[in-house]
Amino acid sequence: MTTVAAYYRSPIGPLEITCDERGLAALRVLSAKKRVEPLRRFHSLLSKKCSMQLSQYFLGRRKSFNLPVSLNGTAFQKRVWSEIIKIPFGGTVSYKEIARRAGKPQAIRAAASAVGDNPIPIIVPCHRVIRHDGSLGGYALGIKKKGWLLRHEQTTRP
Repeated sequence: MTTVAAYYRSPIGPLEITCDERGLAALRVLSAKKRVEPLRRFHSLLSKKCSMQLSQYFLGRRKSFNLPVSLNGTAFQKRVWSEIIKIPFGGTVSYKEIARRAGKPQAIRAAASAVGDNPIPIIVPCHRVIRHDGSLGGYALGIKKKGWLLRHEQTTRP
């Protein structure tokens, strides 16, 4: 399967947007030292649409994303990711609740692992999943970025 990448400068660092024939396949934060190509150079219409929606999100004008995604994972991971997408802008849900919603209430660690394996953070908003006690827990992009994203959503009301 052919993939293409484009880059986007965000408030949390440069992002690499990877797309394949089925949709958005990955989103990752690059080192702040990484030079990224200018925003006007996109490798596909989908990466251009993704960057536009990310801009709207970071400006506080978008609560959810409307992009085709290409999520590859186990059946359980896909159930977890589909539940994460349902968490509303500015809201949070515990790992325990995600496990329950994904049909395996005792599989809290497996659910947390699936949350951490999400290849499309922000778009599939895994930053909205926190510990049952209200603490942030982990985040693949780093705990500071998770805190930033949650504060951004709580102070932005589009």
